[in-house]
Amino acid sequence: MSSLAINPPKMTKASTPLDTVNIPVVLLTVAIIASSFAFYYQSWNASTTLVPAELVPYDVEANKSAKYAESGNINAAISFLGLAFTGAFCCLFKTEKTLPIRNCIIFLLAFQLFWIVASLAWTTNLPVSIRRVPKELCVALSLYGLSRHLCLREIAWAIFGVSTCYITAGFIAEIYHGTFNPFWRYYRFVGTEHPNVLAVYAALIIVTGLMLFNRNAQLRWVLWSILLAAIAALLLTKSRTTLFALVAALTISGLLRAEAKWRILGLIAGSFLISTLGLAISIFNLWDRIGVAAAMGRTEHISSLTGRVPLWMELLKHAAERPWSGSGYGAFWDSRMIQRTSEIFLWEITHAHSVFLEALLNLGIIGMTAYVALLLSTLAISAKATLYTRRPEYQLVFTVTLFAMIHGIAEASFYSLGFESYALLFLIYRLCRECPNYDPLQSLSTSSAQRSSPIPNTRQSLPYKCDVIRTNDSSCTR
Repeated sequence: MSSLAINPPKMTKASTPLDTVNIPVVLLTVAIIASSFAFYYQSWNASTTLVPAELVPYDVEANKSAKYAESGNINAAISFLGLAFTGAFCCLFKTEKTLPIRNCIIFLLAFQLFWIVASLAWTTNLPVSIRRVPKELCVALSLYGLSRHLCLREIAWAIFGVSTCYITAGFIAEIYHGTFNPFWRYYRFVGTEHPNVLAVYAALIIVTGLMLFNRNAQLRWVLWSILLAAIAALLLTKSRTTLFALVAALTISGLLRAEAKWRILGLIAGSFLISTLGLAISIFNLWDRIGVAAAMGRTEHISSLTGRVPLWMELLKHAAERPWSGSGYGAFWDSRMIQRTSEIFLWEITHAHSVFLEALLNLGIIGMTAYVALLLSTLAISAKATLYTRRPEYQLVFTVTLFAMIHGIAEASFYSLGFESYALLFLIYRLCRECPNYDPLQSLSTSSAQRSSPIPNTRQSLPYKCDVIRTNDSSCTR
C-alpha cells in the first residue's frame, strides 16, 4: 500500500480558490441560507426594541417569549420549507462524492435525528414538539442535499458570506435608527438580533476568514477589512462567553497544527506570560480593574455568571424528573415554564444557557450523550485529518467544533435552530464525505521512509475528485 504524504503539495497560481471554488453556487447558497434565517430570526427594528436589562426591570406582562412560545409562525414555516426544498432539489442530481458509511459521524447524526423524532412518543407538550421536529427534519434534508455538492472550502465561503451579511445588516440598521452609540456605558451591538447571537456570527467570520487567508492572496486586503469589522462587532456586543470561547479555540487550534517544537515553546511562553501577568496584578493590586476589563464593563451578577449558576441548579431539578428521555424535543420550554422560570430569576429566560443542559432537558441522558459523542467524534476526526493533511479546511472544522463546545458551556445557541447551529452541522455533514482517505486504524506515527515517499500519481485511486490528497492541483472539480 502506498503511503500518503503528510504535507500537501504547494498551491500554484492556477489552483487558487477563485479558479476552483464554484462562485455562482456559493453565492446562491449564501442568498438562500441568509434569506431563510433572516426571514424568521432577524428584525430590522431590534436595536430599538431590545433595551439593556440594567435600565428596565423585568415585567411579567411584557414577556413576549412566554406569550408566543406555543403559537405557530408562518415565517418559520416558509423559512424551513425553503431550506428543505433546496436540499431536496440538490438530492435530485447525481454526485460522485458518495457517503463513506464507515465514518462513525454519520451514525451519530442518524441516531440523533431518530431520537428527536422518537421523542414525539413521550413528549410532555405534543403541539410544541410537532412544530419543532419537522423544522429539524427540514434542516437535515437541507444539509444532506447541500453537502453533496459543496466541498469544505466552499462551505467556509458560504458561512463567511452569510455571517458577513448579518453583521453588515446590523451596522446598517443601527446607523439608520440612530442607535449606534458605542461610547454609551450600557451600549451593546444589537443590529438585527440579540447581541449574543451577533457575537457568534462575528466569531464565525473571524474563524473562516483566518482559514481563507491561506488561499486568497489577491483578496487578502478585502478579507482583512471584513475581519477587522467582525472583531469590532464582537467587542461591541460585549459577549464575554463568545470572546473567551473564540480565543481558547483559536489558541488550541493553532497549537494543533504547529510543529512539536513550536507547541512546546508556545506552552512555555504562555505559562510564563500568565505567571508574570498574575504576579504583576498581585503586586500592583489590579484585581478590580482586571475584573471590570474581563467582564467587558458588564459587572452585574458576575460571580454567578450573570445568573446562570442559580438557573442551572433550578433546571437540574427538572431534568431529574425525566432523566433518560427528557421532556421531548422542544417541549420543555413551553409558555408555562418560560413564565415560571422568568418570574423566579426576574429576567426573560427561553433556554438553559448551556448546550449540554438544554440537550439533557429536551432529550434526556441518551440524547445528550449522543450529541456530546457527535461533537467529540468530529473533534477527533478533524484533528487527525488536520495533522495528516495540514489542510486548513479540516482545521476549520476542528476550530468551529471546539468553539461550539466551549461556547456551549454557558450558552445554548448551537443547540437552537438558528444559523449558528446550521453552520456547525453543515461542516459536520460535509466531513462525513470529505474525510481523509486513510485507514482509521493506521497510526499517524509512520516511518520516515513512508513520510518521504512521493505521492502516487494515480488520481483514479482516489474515492472522489475533491479528495484531501491532490496529485497535481487542489481543485474541487465537479
